[in-house]
Amino acid sequence: MQDNPSTQSDDRLIGHTVAQRYHIIEPIGEGGMGTVYRAIQKSIGREVAIKVLLPGLMNDPLKLKRFVTEARILSGLRHPHTVSLIDCGRLSDSRLYIVMDYVKGGTLRDLMDEGRLHQVAALRITRQILQSLAEAHSHGIIHRDLKPANVLLDDIQSEQFVVRVADFGIAKLDASDEAHVLGI
Repeated sequence: MQDNPSTQSDDRLIGHTVAQRYHIIEPIGEGGMGTVYRAIQKSIGREVAIKVLLPGLMNDPLKLKRFVTEARILSGLRHPHTVSLIDCGRLSDSRLYIVMDYVKGGTLRDLMDEGRLHQVAALRITRQILQSLAEAHSHGIIHRDLKPANVLLDDIQSEQFVVRVADFGIAKLDASDEAHVLGI
């Protein structure tokens, strides 16, 4: 199947192939701007995450700008504790999508809900979050939505978490850096 969801709901994206490269497997989250899906990059069998703009937001200039800004911000960040941008584009129905690293473990929220956050693990996680944010701040980027659900952990079964900060959808750019980051 190809990306032709124009007459289908978001749930119907499951099983479709986006840009002839990313086969959508299942939804893994939803936020105010989009649904995130787990997908397979067909050419190399790599798991990826695809965030697709919600259908009702295509006519909202502010949401469109934020979605594009998120992709541009991610394209400029290279820290190992920040989710990386792989690709972006438009579905056949013109909705925007962003392809990012898929982080297999869970979220800091999951870990906190399980009551398994020990002092040493908390310090390790905090250090990695701060390292990610330090790079973003060095580029004039302020996350503005940092919360446990936006802190991804690659393995919540062990104490050797590797953190990936995600969801820069409402990030704010320092006015002096906005033109540079947005390529204007």
